[in-house]
Order: sequence, then C-alpha cells, then structure tokens
Amino acid sequence: MKKIILIVLLILLTPLQLKAAGLDYVVISETSDSIEGVTYQNISANVYNDLGTESIQNISVIEGSDTLSLTTWSFFAPDGSLVNKDVRALARDFELNNPGYEVIAGVNGDYFQTGQTINANMIFGSRLVKSINHDKYFAIELNPNGNLLNTHKKLTLGQYKAYFYHKDTNALLKVVNLETFNDSTIEDGQTGLFYNYDSINKPNDKHFTFDIKMKTVTDNNFFFLLNQPEEKTQPIETTATKVSILSKDETVNTLLSLGAYVKVQKEVKFVNAASTLLGVDSKIIEDGTIKAFTEIGGQSTSNNESRHPRTGIGFDSNNKPILITVDGRQTGFSNGVNLRELAYIMKEKGIVTGFNLDGGGSTQAIIKDGDDFKMLNSPSEGGPLTHRAVSNAVLFIKPVSKANITTTLSDDTLSIHLPSLAYNIYVNGNKIIPDSLTETIEIDSKIDTAISVTTDTLSSTSVFEDVIYAYYVKETILPTFSIEHNHINPVFELKVSFDDPDRLIDRMYVIHQETGIQKVALIQYAGLRKATFDSINEGINHFTIYYELSTGMKAELSYEYTYTVEEPVVDVPSSSNITLYIGIPLFTIFAIIGIIVIVRLKK
Repeated sequence: MKKIILIVLLILLTPLQLKAAGLDYVVISETSDSIEGVTYQNISANVYNDLGTESIQNISVIEGSDTLSLTTWSFFAPDGSLVNKDVRALARDFELNNPGYEVIAGVNGDYFQTGQTINANMIFGSRLVKSINHDKYFAIELNPNGNLLNTHKKLTLGQYKAYFYHKDTNALLKVVNLETFNDSTIEDGQTGLFYNYDSINKPNDKHFTFDIKMKTVTDNNFFFLLNQPEEKTQPIETTATKVSILSKDETVNTLLSLGAYVKVQKEVKFVNAASTLLGVDSKIIEDGTIKAFTEIGGQSTSNNESRHPRTGIGFDSNNKPILITVDGRQTGFSNGVNLRELAYIMKEKGIVTGFNLDGGGSTQAIIKDGDDFKMLNSPSEGGPLTHRAVSNAVLFIKPVSKANITTTLSDDTLSIHLPSLAYNIYVNGNKIIPDSLTETIEIDSKIDTAISVTTDTLSSTSVFEDVIYAYYVKETILPTFSIEHNHINPVFELKVSFDDPDRLIDRMYVIHQETGIQKVALIQYAGLRKATFDSINEGINHFTIYYELSTGMKAELSYEYTYTVEEPVVDVPSSSNITLYIGIPLFTIFAIIGIIVIVRLKK
C-alpha cells in the first residue's frame, strides 16, 4: 500500500510531459537587447510540426522603432554592374553610398542569380534594379517606414524617365520623359539618352557624358545611375561604361552644368514613387491565419514541407515590419523549419501577415556592433568573416535627421507639413525657404512635380522625396497612318507612313493573307516603315498591318491591291468580212511556178 502511495505522489510531483500533436512553440531560453531603435532577440525553442514532431531551433527576431526606416539594397561594382555580396558587406556599402543614413540591422532578401535577384527589386532611392518577377513568386511594396503597401505579381511599366538629383544634398530636382534610346531626332523641349551608340550621323550638339555608377540591363529594361557629368560638343561617343544625355530643354542643361546626377529607368505605375520593392517566395500568414502547404505556393510543396534555415518578413496588427531568421542544418543547435513551422513562430511574435524570403545558406541576420556589424544568427554556410553572397538585403536604417514630413494634395495645390523650420523645400529644382510649418505650393497637374525636403544644417541631406503625378492623366495621342505601295514585278513594297507625336509605335509587321507570308515592317526613317514581298498573286491581294504600341495596345490596318496581268494587244478590223493574209517568201513562189512550167512541157 505504501508503494502505491509513493508512486501516486511521484506522478503528482512530476511535471506532465505529454504533448498533443500539432504546431507548437516552447521557449527554452531567450535573450533580448536593443540598440539605436532596434530591439533584437535570440531564442532557443522547441518547435513542433503538424504531426507533433519536436525539433530544436535557434531563432533571431528584429523589430524597429518609429525612428527607423526600412529599405532594400544591392551592391554595385566600380564598372556599375550588380555584384552579389553577403549581408554585412551590403550594409557597409549602403552606408558608404548613403552618408545621411546609418544601418542598424538587417537580413538577407530575395532569391538570386549571379548579379541579379529572381524577382522585381527596387532598392533605396526608388531605383528599379529589376522589373519582372519569377513566374512562381511576386514582390511586396514597402513605404519608407517599412509598412506593407501592396503585393505585385506583375509591374506595369511606363516610358523611360530621367530623374535629376542635387549632387550634394541628393534632393530630387526634376523629372523629364526620355525619348527612345539612341534616337538622334531630339526636338525642342525633349531629352534623349545614348548608350552603346554607333551611327554614321552622330549628333554633335551640346551634350553631357556621364560615368555609370549603377547599371542593370535585364528583361530588355535599362536602369542607370549616372554621375560626373562632363559637357561636350563633339560628336557623341558612348561605351559600356559611358552614357550621354542630349537635351533641348535648357532647364535640364542648367542642372547638368551644375553637376546634377541622374537616375534613368522606366516609370513604375501603381507603385509609390518613394517605395521599395522586395521579392518574396510566398505568403505564409494571411490575416493571422497560417496557410496550408497546398495554399502557400512558392518554390514547391516539397520545399515548403522540408526543414531548412529560413528568413521571413512579417507585419504586425499595426503594419510594423518584423524580421525573423531560423537557423538550420546544425544538429543539436538548430534543425531548420518548414514553412508552417516558420509561420507559427512568426505568429507567436505578433505577425498577422508574413512572407517567406530566401533561406538555406543565405539566411543571415546582422546587428550594428560599434563601427561595423556582427552576425546575430548562425548561418549554415560560410564564415567567420564572410558568408554566402546574395543580391539584396533588407535593412533597418536610421536617418541622420529624422523628419516626420507629410503632404496633402488637393485640387491644384500641395501642402507640405514640417516638424520645424530647419528645412528647405525644392519644387522642380526651385529652392523654397519656409516661413511656416505648412507650406502650400501650386501644382501644374500636367507635368511630373519633383518635391524634396532637405535639412538646413552643415550635413545637409535629403530627408523627404516624392514625385507628384497629381491626378492628371495625359491624353494619349494615337498615331495616324497612310499606306501606299510600289510594285515592280515581281517585287511588291508596302509603305506605311505615320504621324506618331508620342512615339508610341513599338513593333510592326505585315501579313499577306493569300500566302500567309509575314514580313517585318522595317524602319526607313522617323514616320516611315516598309515591308517587302518577293512576289504577289494575280488578282486581289489582301494585306494586314499589325502594330503594337509601347502602352501595350495592339491594333491592325488593312490594305487591298489588285494585280492585273497585261495581255498582248491585237488590232481586229471592224468589218465582218475577215480576209486572211498568208505571207510566203518570194523565192518559194518562183520555185512553184518553175515546177509547174516543167510539168506542162513534159506533157
């Protein structure tokens, strides 16, 4: 009886260790610290998957205060090309190129290839490094505070624009439309760019040549960051490391003569001008609900279900960003998690909307350490001085001067609200010294308006930038056409002349409907394209001219030509009595007469 009582007491005094199957997260140990607006945690925990299987995990969590901004960044070599680097190197490079900011913490970002990300990537400064997402993935749009604004499966691109910045303060001064690259027909008020340009008739008007500081050429789209403008008047010469801008807009030329640097890229419609874009694998939490493996999508179901090192970005109920890494492939320290386990950890940390980033050997979390950075997590690849090179990082950054600046747009006016009078405002390059905390500016709704606010200090730098497209949508002037032909048998030429003031025509080809033969309408000069067919049919010939505009619009024109084969001309007398004339040679007639005479003499 005593043995039974002792056994019962032991059972009552021993903690119950039974674990029900299902996702769970039990902290073993936890440390927490903060530095310059960032709170970060290192957590060791037992994590349980859907079957209740336990694994030990090392987790890093990074949260930023309202004094910080969040952005993405990539590294560019001296020749301007994008080069993969580890997260610490990316953070160092960001500070080197943006002296008005300090990096406090960060993690790795998107999946990558050599010299580029898999998905759309817009880094700090609204620089569109890549514009197309991988078929399986998508990109998220973040405002300067790191709040989630939108998700983008496909970006809608407009025409190329040139953005002009003050060489010292980085203030955005002006935005202009760019004409087609390497087009020498620049008219009054227009601006053109020349890159790898070669032509017999090179313009020799006044122009500016630049060094290429950043460059990507992906998906048939260009991104350039150009500096060190040099004025020239000799014929334009460009190389893979030099770009020239020729403008017949004197405001542009004035800015360039003062040393303005230039960003060139296509306008990204439906994305805020001050945003950044970060490519993600998949959404794993939506409205606080963890998605099933079959709903997650992304790379593959098997990858989603496997345990790997993982990196995630999420947003709490106030839409504040939180960065999380979970180490893996380190037995006894951290095994790695599947995506539902990662989602459960993120949910435990207050995240209601969460995304999976690149993981595996890429998973890296850094924190400020004196004048440099230390690794917060334990990456499974590389070390101790360098780790896997990636194409971009997500960084919490601290502006040297935090400015809580807001704007209000209504009708034809823009109101800028300042926290103090220690700022200067630039509107299309014109400097305004404010005399009140709210400055109201008239806006021309027919043009892009560049707005910048800089600090009025010795370390003057831009703390606010935006491009006000207002509420004006420019009416598109569609091209008009006239068609003619030139037929020198057998060759048939179809000439398409057009008036295209907005330079919308992107591609044109012609199909001969009777034969199905398709020919490209080749450019002869501005306003004329020609398609040449080796031969056509007798009778009616139908041609369809297909053309595409840079806006994405597709349309067609029709043309008809009747080919009549000419018959030999025969003169027919009008009388009904037709006389047949037979032409016989004269010597033949004499021979016949001679034969007749001889025959009669013999008789």
